[in-house]
Amino acid sequence: MRAIVTKFGKVYYDDDSYYLERIYDDMADLIEDEKVIKSNIRKADFKIKKSEWQMKAYPFAMKEDKLRFILKLDLEYEK
Repeated sequence: MRAIVTKFGKVYYDDDSYYLERIYDDMADLIEDEKVIKSNIRKADFKIKKSEWQMKAYPFAMKEDKLRFILKLDLEYEK
């Protein structure tokens, strides 16, 4: 699996599919950025097949309540 870091997040390519993943410390930031990211992805000739949010604990956090919020998009290149 290949990955590149873009201004939209980290993009992975695997088996003719693209996946975008962006991690946030605050849910409000994710919500604020989601529309802009999706709009820019569509302008770059990608179709969004699936979109999801996830909440996960930081793997090395000292506090158990420290969460990170993840925006994941399953993409298809249209050109």
